[in-house]
Amino acid sequence: MWFRLAPFLPLLLAACASTPAVPELVQTGPVVKELRVLGNEEVSDSLIRSRIATRETNRFLFFGGVHRLDPGAVAQDLRRIRDIYQEQGFYAAQVDSEVRSLGDDEVEIDFQVNEGPPTEIRTFLVEGLDDLEPEVVAKVLEDPPLERGDRFVEADWLAWKESVVARLRNRGYADASVEARVEVGPAEGTADLILVAEPGRIYEFGEIAVEGNLLVDETRIRNAALPLLEPGDRYSPTAMEEAQAEVFGLGVFSVATVTDRERAERRAAARRAEAEAAALRAAEGEPVEPAAAEPPAPIDQGPAVAPVVIAVNEADFLRIRVGAGVGLDQSYYQARALAEFTHLNVFGGLQQLHWSNQLAYRFLNPGAELVGESGPAGSSVLSLTQPDLITTRVDLSTSVAYERELTPSYTAQSVTGRIGTPIRFRHWLYLTPSYNVTHFFDVSVFNEDEVVGATPGVRPSLVGDCPAGCTLSWVEQLLVADRRDNLLEPRRGWYASFGVQEGGLGGDFAWLRFTPEARGYIPLGEEWVLAGRLAFGYLHPLSTCDPEQALDPYLDDVGCSPIVVRYFGGGADGFRGFGADRLSPLQAVEVDGETRYIPLGGNSSVLGTAEFRWYFAESWSSAFFLDAGNVAAEPAAAFRIADLQLAAGAGLRYRTPVGPARLDVGYRVLRDPSIPVNGGDPVEQNTLDYFAIFLSIGEAF
Repeated sequence: MWFRLAPFLPLLLAACASTPAVPELVQTGPVVKELRVLGNEEVSDSLIRSRIATRETNRFLFFGGVHRLDPGAVAQDLRRIRDIYQEQGFYAAQVDSEVRSLGDDEVEIDFQVNEGPPTEIRTFLVEGLDDLEPEVVAKVLEDPPLERGDRFVEADWLAWKESVVARLRNRGYADASVEARVEVGPAEGTADLILVAEPGRIYEFGEIAVEGNLLVDETRIRNAALPLLEPGDRYSPTAMEEAQAEVFGLGVFSVATVTDRERAERRAAARRAEAEAAALRAAEGEPVEPAAAEPPAPIDQGPAVAPVVIAVNEADFLRIRVGAGVGLDQSYYQARALAEFTHLNVFGGLQQLHWSNQLAYRFLNPGAELVGESGPAGSSVLSLTQPDLITTRVDLSTSVAYERELTPSYTAQSVTGRIGTPIRFRHWLYLTPSYNVTHFFDVSVFNEDEVVGATPGVRPSLVGDCPAGCTLSWVEQLLVADRRDNLLEPRRGWYASFGVQEGGLGGDFAWLRFTPEARGYIPLGEEWVLAGRLAFGYLHPLSTCDPEQALDPYLDDVGCSPIVVRYFGGGADGFRGFGADRLSPLQAVEVDGETRYIPLGGNSSVLGTAEFRWYFAESWSSAFFLDAGNVAAEPAAAFRIADLQLAAGAGLRYRTPVGPARLDVGYRVLRDPSIPVNGGDPVEQNTLDYFAIFLSIGEAF
C-alpha cells in the first residue's frame, strides 16, 4: 500500500480546517430520540424529512446534533406534510402526529399519514396557439410530462408551463406568456388542466450595441457574438445565452451580459403607460376594463425588432500566481514551487502572454527504495496567443519550453517549440492543429548491470536511439467539445476529445498516435451524480529498431517507440488501483541486492470509470467508483477484455475555491499480479500491495 500527496499540501490543510460552530439557542424541551413517518407509500421519507422542521437527534461522540421537541414546529409540520402531498397529487391526504415519552427527558414522534386516493388528470386542454403553424405547435408542445389518466403533480405541471414559454420565446415570440390553470375536485379525485398561451408578436434581432468596454475594441466583442446574433435572425433567448458565453470566453472580462434591454424597456414603459391611463380613468369615474393581451402579429406584418446590448466589465489584464507545496508519490518525494505570469492584452489586441514556471527537488531514492538519483526537476513555458489571425475564429498560438525530467526510468533535458492555429467554432467546440518539435539532450538511463536477467551485450535503452540525444517532431490535431456545467466540479453535461499525432516530420522517430476520450455527468436528484469516462490510446511506431536495440525483447515489442510518447496508467486522475505510471509494463532492476521495478510505458491503453458522487452536505461529498484499465506494449493489445485490471473504491471530498480536496482509496478486486517484462517474481507480495491511497486536489475527471 502506498500514498500520493498532491503538491498542494498547505492548501489542503487550510481547506480542511474547520470553522468554529455557531452556538445553538438553548432549548428546554425533551430530546427527540426517534422520528418516524408511517403510512407513506407514494412519497419518500427523505423528501418529507427534508421539508419539516422537527429533527431527530443524531449525536455521536463529537458529531451530529441534539434536537429537542418544539410542539409549535410539530403542528406546522402537519401542514407542511399535507402541502407535500398536495404537490404530489394527493389532495385528500390526512396527517396526524403522536408524541410518546420514553422517560429520561426523551420522546419519540410518529407522523401518521393517510394518503387517500391520487388525483388523476381528467382533461388536458391547450388554447391560444391556433394562429401558429402546425409544425411550430408540435415542437412547442412535444413530450408533455402529464397526460390524461396520469396522477397530477403540481411541480411537473408548472415545469411544463415554463417549458412551453421557453420554446415559444426561442422561436421568436419574445413576449410570449402562458397561464397554467388547474381545477381540482378532491371528492372526485380529478383534475382538469388548461394551458392558455399568448404568443404575441414575432421578433428578430436588431443591431448590436456594446457598452462598458474601455480598452477592448468593441468590434472584437461584437464579432464574438455575431455568429449567434446576426441582425435579422429570429429572436432566441438561448442564442443570447450562447453569445454571452462567447463574449465571456474572450477571457478579458469579469462580467459579460447580453440582453434585449431596449425591447424589454419599451414593453415595460407601455405597460406602465397603460396602468397610468387605467388609474386616470378610474379617478374620473369611468369603468376600467382589464388590459387585453397584445395580439399576435398579422401574417402580412413584418416581425418586430429587438436590438441587442452587450454590457461588459473588463477584468485585470495582469495576473500573477505563486505557490509552493510538497508531494508524495510511489516513485518519488518532492518539494515544489510554482510561479505564473499572464497578461491578457499585452499588445492591445487581446494577445495573451503566459509564462509558467515550475521548480521541484525530487528525492528518487528515499530509503534505497527507488532507482535513480535525487535532484532538481522542473519546466518553464512561454506562450503567446494572437486572436483572429485569419478570421474572427482562427487564432495563432506559439510557445517555447524548457524541461528537466527526473524519473526512475530516465533523466533528460529538453527544449520544445510549438506553433498552432486554434479554430474556435464555439466557445465549447474548437479544433487545434499544431506542429511540435522537441530536442532531448543529456539523456541518462539506468545502468545495464542493474537489469535483472539482462541479455549480455544488449543495451537496455528505454528511449530507443536517444541515450546521447534525439529530436522528436510531430503534427497534432486536437478536437474538443466541452459542455460541462462546471470545470472544477461538474454535475451535468458531457466532454469529448479526439487527438491525432503524426510523428516523423524532420525528427528521429515516426509514429501515429490516436487518443479519443468521452466523459458524461448525469444528475440523479439533488444529491447524486453518475459520472462516467472512457478513454483509449493507440500508438503505432513507424520507425525501425537498429540491430543492437532489436536484441532487447521489450524494445522489440514496442517497436522502439520513444518512451515520451508511450502511454502510462494509474494515479489519482487515472486507474486508482495503481500509483502514478504503475499501470504499465514494468522492468525489474537490482538495487543494493534488492529487486525494484520501473514503468516502461506501452503502445496501447484503455481506461473506463463509473463513479457515483454523493453531495451529502454543503461542503462535503463522497464518491464510490469502479475503474477498469490496462496498458500494453503492442498496439491494441490493451483492449483485450480478459486482461483488464479492475479497481473498486470510495473517496471523500471537501470543497475548496480551487476544486475539491480529494481522498480516494482503491482496491484491485481481481488481484491480478504484475509480472516484470524481464521475468522474476510478481511485484505484489501481500494483500496490502493491491491497495492504493490518493490525496489530491480536483475531481478525477
